[in-house]
Amino acid sequence: MKNIGGRLYADMAMPALSKVVKSYWDIDDLRRTLLTRLKA
Repeated sequence: MKNIGGRLYADMAMPALSKVVKSYWDIDDLRRTLLTRLKA
């Protein structure tokens, strides 16, 4: 039972992790764009 529950939890966690990583890079791109605009 432990292994089945762990596998299901890992499957549910992976898509969430990819969303977090994607949003991090999106925010980083926006931050770099803002810094470029402020320097100009």
